[in-house]
Amino acid sequence: MLGPLLPLLGKRLDLGDGGAGALFMAQFGGAAAGAIICGRLLEHWGYRRVLCTGYLMLAAGAALLAAPMAAVVSAGILINGLGLGLMIPSTNLLVAESSAASSASRLNWLNLCGGSGAVAGPPLVAWLRDSSGLSGVAALVCGLAIVCALALCRTVPSTHLESAGPDPGRGRFQWAVAAMLFLYVGAETTLSGWLPTLAIRRAGAHSGLETLPLSAYWGAMMAGRAAAAVLLKRYTTAQLMKVLLTAAPVAAAGLALAGGAGSMTATAALAGLVFGPIFPSAISTLKSANAQQARRLGPPVFAAASAGGAVMPWIAGWVSAGSGDVRVILGPAVICLLMMTPAWMSVRRPAATRT
Repeated sequence: MLGPLLPLLGKRLDLGDGGAGALFMAQFGGAAAGAIICGRLLEHWGYRRVLCTGYLMLAAGAALLAAPMAAVVSAGILINGLGLGLMIPSTNLLVAESSAASSASRLNWLNLCGGSGAVAGPPLVAWLRDSSGLSGVAALVCGLAIVCALALCRTVPSTHLESAGPDPGRGRFQWAVAAMLFLYVGAETTLSGWLPTLAIRRAGAHSGLETLPLSAYWGAMMAGRAAAAVLLKRYTTAQLMKVLLTAAPVAAAGLALAGGAGSMTATAALAGLVFGPIFPSAISTLKSANAQQARRLGPPVFAAASAGGAVMPWIAGWVSAGSGDVRVILGPAVICLLMMTPAWMSVRRPAATRT
């Protein structure tokens, strides 16, 4: 949602690239804080109350988006991030716990469903932005979030988590997965968040067309996750990740170099296809490699992922503000992706010793 709104928010609140990048820091900083407290809340509240609280915070944050003051809008984005920080770890851990033998495949299906909103969202947000302004976007998000909270109150079991025993190998494994997801979410958020802005400046797209590369990216990400869910029945997660982590930096670099709207849309689709399975496949290691500690390990790892989403888009905006070439805005994403292969090797080594 934030990506399509970024050009309007930047203009309305008189923000440069650096200021606009700070909005990503507010959202993902809030998500990191939410993920940090998520583990403790899961122990005391259970999945139902944590998920419902997250969606209600999402609604509250969206209600502040139409405010005329930058501080209020930033606060709304921060609250929105706190809600995401509760929702995302809880949802992924709930699915991982309920599908021990096929967690990577099930998590790809889960994130495929989540990606459907990311596909439909950018053009819908752009249309509401142009026709109804920020108030229309805020009303839609508020309404949907409240409906989801009410639905979850009726469907998610009201169960609490039992305490997990100590694990001497926990620290090294946790840091390895956290580094992996910090880099990945930093790269993905930089790419998806700045893509509409890049389409406007680089390809001259306007009037909602600037969201086409972003929709292609999310659509291909859904396809990649669906394909991975099938491929993981034949190949291991390690084999799939080896291919994905080789192709990801190439795709991101190609997107930075794309000129016209057509080539940018096609390259964005390629990037989404490659990016799609990485996140759920990495999350599945929390279950497969450390079943007893997954619920304790998970929230801090998601906090690290959110921190990547907070820091890297801001760095990208700062780099772009100091450069005359908008293509450098995706440079931090390419660097993150190049660093992911050694991070994944660090994840696999501890996991191999624990299975």
